Amino acid sequence: MSTINDVSRLAGVSKATVSRVLSGSRGVKEASRLAVLRAVDELNYRPNVIAQSLLSQSTGCIGVICAMDNINQTTGYLYALEKQFSQHQKHLLLRFANTRTGVMSALDELSNGLCDDVLIIGARFPLEVESENVVLIDCPEAETVNSIQFDHVFAAETACNYLASQGGGRLR
Repeated sequence: MSTINDVSRLAGVSKATVSRVLSGSRGVKEASRLAVLRAVDELNYRPNVIAQSLLSQSTGCIGVICAMDNINQTTGYLYALEKQFSQHQKHLLLRFANTRTGVMSALDELSNGLCDDVLIIGARFPLEVESENVVLIDCPEAETVNSIQFDHVFAAETACNYLASQGGGRLR
């Protein structure tokens, strides 16, 4: 595995120049920029994500705690979340917990430097979470500012009404 030192040597520039090129900073001569990009390509260099997170004070990870018994519903959420996260170069760290104690333990683990933010999905028990970096999704017992509720009854009713209005179904 190549390092920034290897790229620097091959390109004939300083590590600072390599860093500026890779971060997209201005003020780098075009010849140096091209030399760095060629060296990166030749060495198949990938920046160290851990080193970048130390500098930026951001992990690039979003924690997701699934507190749901219905694996089919969980899979739907996870697919949608992973798709959105990857579009924004974020990574998903997943935990499952079906008790209040389990959720709080997972939350403590994920919010202690592993993740920038945490989503808790589907908890069916009271949670007292006051952190602005935690969002509760479809947790009916939660009444915090960062809580999003889905009205499944309304969604089911709407779907049934739509199907009934189309005729030809068994719902008439």
